[in-house]
Amino acid sequence: MSQPKKIFGTDGVRGTANIEPVTAETALKLGRAAGHVFKNIAPHSRDRERHKIVLGKDTRLSGYMLENAISSGILSMGVDVLFIGPLPTPGVAYVTRSLRADAGIVITASHNPYDDNGIKFFRPDGYKLDDNIEDQIEHLVFSGDIESIRPTADAIGKAVRIDDDGLDATGADVECQDVRSHFDELHVLPDGREKCFEQLEVSIVLLDGPDRDPHVRSLQSVGTHRSDQDVLPK
Repeated sequence: MSQPKKIFGTDGVRGTANIEPVTAETALKLGRAAGHVFKNIAPHSRDRERHKIVLGKDTRLSGYMLENAISSGILSMGVDVLFIGPLPTPGVAYVTRSLRADAGIVITASHNPYDDNGIKFFRPDGYKLDDNIEDQIEHLVFSGDIESIRPTADAIGKAVRIDDDGLDATGADVECQDVRSHFDELHVLPDGREKCFEQLEVSIVLLDGPDRDPHVRSLQSVGTHRSDQDVLPK
């Protein structure tokens, strides 16, 4: 019995760019497979709209080739793509969760030589993809089981590129919604948010960081304050 083909390593798909498995052809298949898998894990997207996948990359030249290939595959399965441009891997993971995406993908080979590149997937919560999900994607890349799935017309996915300002604003709004939802569960009225912190004996002090930080704006909107004083544990 032949062993199943493998393209995933310990940290996604990696290798010399434009040589298998890091080619435009395989990236297209990975995009289709990922779109299908993440679309079927949850019948409804996390934001109640169309399923979407965040796609980021580093500054390697080959990133343009892979970005276009994998996004084409995702879109062809009726899943939207959010391009967030050059961003460190942890940033892509964070944005995946913040924007309530159904998955995240970063095109990078980390510390590998410049000629290399790779494709790494994230769960909706921003953590590394589970092995069983990788296995599903890998199987679909080689099996051809989804070749007949071809959405048409308005069912095809839409791609949107989000710049820094849009990323900050959207991320802040979503993070704020997450915080507000906890207050709703506690049946706390909007004007009682600060009292809720006091009842829980929680004190939140925002230190440093520019005002444009989404965490700052989100926490300020639920009744916290910012301090320029040094706060050290006693």
